Amino acid sequence: MRKDTALLVNFENLSYNFQELNKLAPHNEVLFMIKANAYGSGLTETYRYAKEVNRISNFGVASLGEAIKIRETYPKDKTSIYVFSDLNLDNHEFIKLYDELDIIPVISDMESLKIYIEKLKSRPLVIKLNTGMNRLGFAKSEVDELISIVAKNNLNIFHLMTHFSSSYFDVDRVQATRKQYELFCDIKKSFLSSGVSIQNTSCANSGAIEQEFSLNENFIRPGLMLYGPYSVGGIKNEPIKWHGKNINSLETRIIKKTFFKKGTPIGYGGTVVDDDYQVLLLPIGYGDGFLTYYANAKFKLESQEVKVLGRVNMDMVALGVKGSSTGFKLNQKVKIWDFDQASLMQFSRSVKTIPYQVMCAISTRVPRIYL
Repeated sequence: MRKDTALLVNFENLSYNFQELNKLAPHNEVLFMIKANAYGSGLTETYRYAKEVNRISNFGVASLGEAIKIRETYPKDKTSIYVFSDLNLDNHEFIKLYDELDIIPVISDMESLKIYIEKLKSRPLVIKLNTGMNRLGFAKSEVDELISIVAKNNLNIFHLMTHFSSSYFDVDRVQATRKQYELFCDIKKSFLSSGVSIQNTSCANSGAIEQEFSLNENFIRPGLMLYGPYSVGGIKNEPIKWHGKNINSLETRIIKKTFFKKGTPIGYGGTVVDDDYQVLLLPIGYGDGFLTYYANAKFKLESQEVKVLGRVNMDMVALGVKGSSTGFKLNQKVKIWDFDQASLMQFSRSVKTIPYQVMCAISTRVPRIYL
């Protein structure tokens, strides 16, 4: 475990984000996505806070293992936990855990539906439709057969859902999201006209919620936005629609400070620096989630522009600051990003990736410190 590098987590910001979410969607139930270790912030800790403080009772994870971890940590809880992708329904021992631990599988293919009917009918039936994402979900061509099977077995749908592929684009400018939603509504009508009842429905992920799109379904499924970053806007002067607060901040320390002239080699491969730099060595590398392709990226560190010099090592990285006197001090604590939304968004763009990956990449070697 690191001692000089940590991911600071402020759950008061999560509460703030929930309050802002409620302004956008005051009439919707929330299915809070906490997959991938709650986007890096800590699976069980984020679950506990959202349940106890924000009164959230519906949670979504990607894998059965994540759901089991929550149930084992909080065995008396009566929350609903949905498993979206890695169901493990081909394993008899795992199938039993859905009943024993009160976990809900999201059924998205015919083989899983068959197993559900044979072994899991005591669980609420959640059906996922593929309306254009083209990953998991029942395709339009399978809908007639799906309705026939559901009706034949006297099943009612507890939750019908789909997932938008392009909701981070303006829904009025890029029609993909509207087309997906129209198909979802058509399929929902087909179920209802066939006498199949549907208790709950959801389509809206973070990008759709930010645009207040498809909120007439009774559930929403926020993920990224509740951790702080936005999905829509911020590029080419497009307006930002979500102004959340980051719930985490990545902090480390300057363990060495030196000065390199242009042409000085540094690190593995002897990459030469392209200018005169004050060089800051930080105890964070790809073993901690500061990834190798961040090499040469420029970003703001304590309001000053720095550049990643040479290769990112497993355990450390060298940052260059132009000028011989910049105010940085040996042993000074610095933040790669802080709790300000713009900080993480700017860092993500600087390293040419999305905030999801930046947050999820932080490894377990980096301790989570809950403020």
